[in-house]
Amino acid sequence: MQTSGKKDISLYFHIPFCKKKCPYCHFYSIYPKKEFIDMLFFCFFKQLERISFKNKNIVSIFLGGGTPSLIEEKKIEALLKKIDKKNAEITIEANPQDISLEKMKKLKKIGINRVSLGVQSFEEKLLKKLKREISKKIIIKAIYDIYNADIKNISIDLLYDIPHQTKNSFIKTIKTALELPISHISLYNLTFEKNTPFYKNKKSHKKIPSL
Repeated sequence: MQTSGKKDISLYFHIPFCKKKCPYCHFYSIYPKKEFIDMLFFCFFKQLERISFKNKNIVSIFLGGGTPSLIEEKKIEALLKKIDKKNAEITIEANPQDISLEKMKKLKKIGINRVSLGVQSFEEKLLKKLKREISKKIIIKAIYDIYNADIKNISIDLLYDIPHQTKNSFIKTIKTALELPISHISLYNLTFEKNTPFYKNKKSHKKIPSL
């Protein structure tokens, strides 16, 4: 909703750092070396200096990636301080293994009020198939750590059409999700994109037609 004649806008900051690339991911990412992170945030700051937000009402800020949850809180705080973010929804994408209650409390304190968590599945076998170095236990703990840090707006990403995923296993994942304190599910079908390990070995990744 526009207020005081100002135009509502949203900001997106792409933070393309990952410790390890998932075999199905075709998005650009690099290893989080300190000099690369420093360079990126220096460029963010310079770009913000060039942009005028006069007569603009920032309604949402999204820190996407990559894995923005790898970035230290002080850098994110410095970035957010350069933006007039009154009443804005501020989202950070995160991996479950990066989450702790202490970290989420720090992120809450600097203005993060929404988390988009890369879950993909609650099934252990499928997580291994996706080369995700997490478990159902780690995922659930991460969700509760976010919630207990008083960040109540939690979104999770889930995949379907995963190789060897059955209808029953997918239903089981959805049921598990609905038992948790989340507010949104982003559901994507797994696709084999060119230049990914999954695409190169797609013949061995047969999907089950009944799903």
